[in-house]
Amino acid sequence: MKHFRDMFSLLAPLLLVTSPAAGAISTAQDSLDLGARSCSQSEAQGNASTCYPEYIKINPIFGLQIISVEATAIFNATTAPNFPNSFPASANITGINYCNVTVTSRHPGYQEAGIKTSVYLPLDNWNERMLGIGGSGFSAGNQLDRVLTPLSQGFATVSTSAGVSRNTMQDQDRTEVANSDFWALSSPGNVNVEALSDFGYRALGDAAEIGKSVIENFYKKPAKYRYWNGCSTGGRQALMLAQRHPKAYHGLLGGCPAINWARFLSADIVPQIIMKNITNGGRVPAPCEFRAITAAALEACDVLDGVKDGYVMDPSKCEFKAATVLGKQIACPELPSGNTIISEVAVKAAEVAWAGYHTVDGVWRYYGVSRTTNITTSGTLLDTKCDNTGNCTFSPFPIAANWVKNFLMKDLQADPMSLTHSQFDRLWQLSVQEWSSFMSTDDPNLAAFRETGGKLISWHGLDDIQIQAGGTEEYYKRVLELDSEAADYFRFFQVPGVGHCSGGFGAYPGTSFQSLMDWVEKGIAPETLYGRTSAGVERPICLYPKKVSYVGGETDNISSFEYYSPCRSQEDVLTKECSSSRHCSVDNNGLGLCAMAERTCCRKVSNITNYRLKRLYYTMSMNGSAVILAGASSAPYPQARRITSTANTHTLFISGVTSRRSDGSLGGVHTASDGTVTLSIEEQTSAALKNIDAIIKQATKGKGGLSNVIDVTVFLTNLSADYAGMNKVWVKAWPNRESAPARTCVGVKELPSPNLLVELKATALVDDN
Repeated sequence: MKHFRDMFSLLAPLLLVTSPAAGAISTAQDSLDLGARSCSQSEAQGNASTCYPEYIKINPIFGLQIISVEATAIFNATTAPNFPNSFPASANITGINYCNVTVTSRHPGYQEAGIKTSVYLPLDNWNERMLGIGGSGFSAGNQLDRVLTPLSQGFATVSTSAGVSRNTMQDQDRTEVANSDFWALSSPGNVNVEALSDFGYRALGDAAEIGKSVIENFYKKPAKYRYWNGCSTGGRQALMLAQRHPKAYHGLLGGCPAINWARFLSADIVPQIIMKNITNGGRVPAPCEFRAITAAALEACDVLDGVKDGYVMDPSKCEFKAATVLGKQIACPELPSGNTIISEVAVKAAEVAWAGYHTVDGVWRYYGVSRTTNITTSGTLLDTKCDNTGNCTFSPFPIAANWVKNFLMKDLQADPMSLTHSQFDRLWQLSVQEWSSFMSTDDPNLAAFRETGGKLISWHGLDDIQIQAGGTEEYYKRVLELDSEAADYFRFFQVPGVGHCSGGFGAYPGTSFQSLMDWVEKGIAPETLYGRTSAGVERPICLYPKKVSYVGGETDNISSFEYYSPCRSQEDVLTKECSSSRHCSVDNNGLGLCAMAERTCCRKVSNITNYRLKRLYYTMSMNGSAVILAGASSAPYPQARRITSTANTHTLFISGVTSRRSDGSLGGVHTASDGTVTLSIEEQTSAALKNIDAIIKQATKGKGGLSNVIDVTVFLTNLSADYAGMNKVWVKAWPNRESAPARTCVGVKELPSPNLLVELKATALVDDN
């Protein structure tokens, strides 16, 4: 999860410590309005006179013991520009003067070697702001190249090792980003939960308190504003701070956040495991095969948004099938022959990466990547390595492989690639059960953060190669479900064409951090982030759930792109898609009006859960027509009623359905020879769903099915005992939450037969097509 900006070819920083020299400190990064002031070197030397351990005071912090404090004045440091979530400067930054404070602490009673919190204090241009710097992969922070650029802008910066780093900031050793071997296990089979707690959440709060204390005592006044800036692990940390340390910062910025750590990181190794199973000892696909598949997907889908620019603005509309290029001859520089054909293994593996993690039984568990995502460079889902003889081997994403090895298999010598699909399924379940509370930040309840008045911005590249963007979208939807006004303090932006924290052909959201500061300090809530491609073309990035559409004109002109609110066929059935319109506006009733078609198509995000088919019911006929299955029971009601809502759209109100068969017997009821009756909730639920499917097919002349269901009420005679079994069948019917109907579960005292455990009441939406 490293987030180097490969589009800008950032260099590692070089620290130059020399004798003091006269000269002003200039701001090299003009994209941020920081209000920094230039001062003389003499002022830097004046502040440096207090850059000694005895002058660094730390207020008592409950539950934390300070072991030592170190302080060193540094003059004329130089660095390559690296300010996450901002556009970088084009040249190295020089003349950075600061006080380097390192505080070592521990939690009494814990077996910790010592947690190092680094606080970097500008000596001559402090802008009265504190900035927490996030980490990447298994690194909690303390990476010098991310600190010096903000320092040059006047930020007092704070970062933590969380006790899981062997190296100092100056070592610049990035190997720990993908390697937890030296701290993950207390002993074989036993995870070091104290270190994992520090890394996961605890050290973040400690670092904020230490930073506030050091800054206030050094400058003799507190920071006016406190910010957090991170991506990947740093994005996860932003959400963790909002959830567990809500008072630590005024503003949080989390790009491509690793929110669902326990789910996604384990699942990232699945495409490699399945690819190995498919290969079955045969030829491993070369990277060129996956590059060719991705290129074909991009070629097929790039034009869907009206402009061919090297990326797809809405990847969800790309339905390219890898099988269409099976057997195609391609150039392949990795192989001695210089060419090869796209193999069946490569095709199947690509489809696995796109579809997401499914269990060996086909049950969906986690999201896949977009079809236009680069899936085969180093550190991606389907990376392979080939030697000079053309022999290719599997190369799983290092951070995912390390996580599975150390925290799921709990053995430093284990090989995750030795796992079968079914063995991995069990380990994935354990990952969610054991480590979600340590590492995942998927709690949608942000009430405590809301009450502080804090602001949070998150963005995610839709071509992320390591953390699937669908997980972040799912999380934001859950936040909105819990608090429909969450956009007042938490805003999310989907960024087309951008990879993991950077890269890709899309427009990198380099105004993100400035937008956060404007929101916190000026009250300007961002409706738009402005991005820039590697070619220098600017594009707007709109607030979720809006999307950007090309409306005509020069493609390098930002005014050629406008927003529209995407139509959701399940929530808004009058027009499924505004196919004749490029964009929508919103009227006073919260309804979207297509600019050209002038038909209802979309809604405000604040109504995303409350507004369902609002306009539909105004045009319904009174009772519709009955739907009666042949051979159905003689009960005094039909199996459904078909209501016409428009010329070709109908709502099907289905009566309560059980596992009863056409012959009157009940599915899921087994009678032994001794008369003992055994009831199966899974079989009864499955049979009831099959009956609903049959009813819909009857009403649609075989064209519809469970995919048309929009709402289900589940009645259970033993809610606590049977909920899990019912739910197991449910997720097989609707493995993707995006396609599942709304659902309510109700516990009831009894059903018409004492052998019935479940009854389903469903509503479906069908049309004549």
